[in-house]
Amino acid sequence: MTKTYRINRDVYEAITHPTISDFCVTEIRKHIQSVSDAYGSVSNARQFVARQLDKLEKAGLVASRGSKHNRVYSKTNTFNEAKFELKDKRPRSSRALNTRLEPTLMHATLQREKSDIEAELTITLEEIKEYKTLMKRSKELCRLLDEPHSNATKKAALLVAKLNVWSEAVKRLSKNELMPC
Repeated sequence: MTKTYRINRDVYEAITHPTISDFCVTEIRKHIQSVSDAYGSVSNARQFVARQLDKLEKAGLVASRGSKHNRVYSKTNTFNEAKFELKDKRPRSSRALNTRLEPTLMHATLQREKSDIEAELTITLEEIKEYKTLMKRSKELCRLLDEPHSNATKKAALLVAKLNVWSEAVKRLSKNELMPC
């Protein structure tokens, strides 16, 4: 009987993407943070991904080369034959989540997060611009950079949607329209 391995759904989706053969913790962390806010800060998300990949490596499902922050992982043949049980990230159960934030503290938190989203969107839009510049140089570059350009465009769309939601939340909080859920 084949053993079933438990793995986080977002991590699994990131490492099984058809274009991914080799990957590092940072790439997977960026992916999971782009699809969900459940992972917290960059440091917490990085640690979460590192632990998931460590478990997969101990099970022989991925192999790594390099050390520390330069470690690169790749899927083994065992990974392709393994059966996985996908789990969603459990919500954190801390007192901060259970208690209501004061409106001013919540406003400051949302505003800071909104600024982070804006900064990330600005960087992504610049990446798109640079891809376009390089892709105009030759058909070969256009072919090679089409996929990362498309990924950056999708990321920008996701960030715009996220920014719209945060902006609406900040606007409503400013107007004291925040109603309990």
